Formats: sequence, C-alpha cells, structure tokens
Amino acid sequence: MTRTVKEGLEQALRDAKEGDVLLIEGRHELPEMVLEESITLRGGTLVGTGERVLKLLADVTLQELTVLNPRGHGVVGMAGSPRLDRVQLRVAETGLAFGGSATPWVGGCRVAGCRTGMTVQDDAVAWVEDLHIQSNGCGLFIRGRASGNFSQVAIMAGQLAGVEICGQASPVLVGVAVVASGAGGFYVHEQATPELHGCLAQHCALPGLEVRGQANPTVDGFVARTCSQAGVLVHQEGRATLMELELEDCEVSLDVRVTVDLANRVYSSHYSDDTETGSPDGMAPSASSTASTAWPLLQSFQQSLSTSA
Repeated sequence: MTRTVKEGLEQALRDAKEGDVLLIEGRHELPEMVLEESITLRGGTLVGTGERVLKLLADVTLQELTVLNPRGHGVVGMAGSPRLDRVQLRVAETGLAFGGSATPWVGGCRVAGCRTGMTVQDDAVAWVEDLHIQSNGCGLFIRGRASGNFSQVAIMAGQLAGVEICGQASPVLVGVAVVASGAGGFYVHEQATPELHGCLAQHCALPGLEVRGQANPTVDGFVARTCSQAGVLVHQEGRATLMELELEDCEVSLDVRVTVDLANRVYSSHYSDDTETGSPDGMAPSASSTASTAWPLLQSFQQSLSTSA
C-alpha cells in the first residue's frame, strides 16, 4: 500500500506492513525507530531525538530522505539488504553503519558534519557507489570480516584517516579519493587484505597510504599528492603489491621497510625513495588514468559541499 504521511510518522512506521510505501512530506521528529518489515520511505526530513534515527533489520528502501541527528547516529543496518538511494545525512556521530549479516546498497548518498562517515563491520557486505563524506574524524571505516565494493567515493576527513581498513576485512575500492585529511589517507592494518584500484590521497598530514601489522593489500593505480611523511609507507610485518604509483610533493615518496611486490618486481629491506618522480630504479609510473578519473569526482565533491553549506 502507498500512502502519503504529513504527520504522525512514528505511528505510521509502527503500523507499516511488508511492501508498504510511505511518501513522507515535511519534517518529522522521531525517537529511534527499528524497522523489521521490508518497506519504502521516500522524501521528507527525519530528525532523530534518540541514539539513532533508524535501525534497519529488513530489506528497507530509503529514497531521497534527509536524516538529521544533532546528538547521535544516523542509519544503522544489521540484517537484510537495505537500499539507500540519494539519502543526505547530517549527524553528530556515525552517518551510516552496517554490520551483522547486512548486505546494503548505498548510492548517491551524502554524509556531512559527522564523527565517522560510514562503518562496515562483522560479516556485512556493502555495495557503495557515488558517496560523498565530510567527517570530523574518520571517513570510511571497514573492519571485522566485512567486504564489498566501494566505487566513486570522495572523502574529506578530520583527525583520523580518510579510509581505515582493519581486522580481516577484504573490500574492493575503486576510484576512492581522500580529498584532505588531518591524519592519513588510507590506513590498512591488522590482517586486512583489501584491493585498491585507481585511488587517490592528497593534502594528508600523515602518509597517503600506510600499511602495517600483517596487512597485505593489492594496490593498482594509486596517486598521493602533498602528503606528509610519505606517499606510501609499508612497515612492521605489512606486505603489499604496489602497481602504477604516482607520488608527488610528499616528504618521502615511497618508504618500504619490508619486502613488497612493486610493479611485479621485488624491493626489500628499508627501501626509501624521495626523488621527484617517486619512480625507483627507473620504473615509470603510469597512474595518470587514476588522476583523470579522480579529478571529476573531486570537483563533484566540492560542488556538493558548497550546495550543502
């Protein structure tokens, strides 16, 4: 059943049945709502007064919603296959959080003003495309055994890494750009084994990409620009396969203190390169395709920030 809701949204959510579509008009204050039926919410503004605005435990669809919570979290999904389509969130804590067995799809969403933009943990498998995050802490945090595909994500982070991947997480990141970070760009540690394809980090206070612990990422096409300490740092027991690097205006372009597979060639034991090109032993990086893919994404991100302001 499809119905328009102008008032009494809390009760409408409690009464909703499987397959219902609620067309929401206006602004509605809500306590934390747990949705256990596969329903669709479209339009309107939800203002949370509790710890979270929505907790999703079914195949819930959120479409063209605005979610606000000045004191807590935004949307949490712990089961089912929720679908978030062009949702805008401005919350104090975490904008989007998925865990348990959830398999969310997130497309065209914007998260701003939060402590953490998006977290994926436990055994959740996320499919994300066209996501913009402006956070005071970490932008994208993937941990546990989480996996999935994250493409065309732009992040402006605060005092934590733009992207942190840890535990045994194994996501695939394609065209993910950290626009600026008060810490590092991509921080991969513990036993994580992500794939990074065509990713970019710029204006970071720490390395553009740091690999440590027992992590072992595969990186194919990575651009680091104006990153302090190093463009790419691999240390402790970390390992990495690094291909197609473009490292510019970093204090040290490439700092490798362990054995890695670098563009199908092995470099080992405290290799450090700080040349202008960041190309050890004459290896010519060809990551220009990465930059050409990333810049339109960054321009779109800047436009979305000016619009939200």
